[in-house]
Amino acid sequence: MRRIHWLSAGKANGITVLNDFAERCVALMEAYNLTLTKDEDHGQYIVQVVEAHRGRFPNASKGTVTRHLQ
Repeated sequence: MRRIHWLSAGKANGITVLNDFAERCVALMEAYNLTLTKDEDHGQYIVQVVEAHRGRFPNASKGTVTRHLQ
């Protein structure tokens, strides 16, 4: 029993843990940014506009957005 545990522990220690979800999000954001613009400054401006909009409308439902327009 100890040998099996020792072999299993050795294999488990050799596994590299990756945050696959985070890597996919970063790759998606990079791809999306390239479709919007290839200019770094313009890309940063777009991110700042989106961030400001999310700050102004944290609950981006139709009711929240239209309430501020009236």
